[in-house]
Amino acid sequence: MREIKFRAWHPEDKVMIYDLNTPKLYHGVLGSYPTKEEDDYIFMQYTGLKDKNGKEIYESDVMQLNNENYIVDWDEERASFTCGSLLFGKNEFGSIVIGNIYENPELMEGEE
Repeated sequence: MREIKFRAWHPEDKVMIYDLNTPKLYHGVLGSYPTKEEDDYIFMQYTGLKDKNGKEIYESDVMQLNNENYIVDWDEERASFTCGSLLFGKNEFGSIVIGNIYENPELMEGEE
């Protein structure tokens, strides 16, 4: 069974909070951010996969494959995580996580 985990990005404070075990932010979960509201965060789900270096892959991560960068996204129609036009089933592509769209927006500059 796939492990269900989330991380959260706070755009105003520009901070990523890891190891959330639920998408709900209960009082004290965010340490120094206990007064923030849930709606202040952008939540990203763990795909259940790791890159070729063993790093966990989350929604909104930027993956590099064959010197091209792709964003991990949830595709509603396919009910699956995708990386560009590729469906995630397992990481047989040998790709690596090089950042995410919130902390490293420069990774996708010039991309469609």
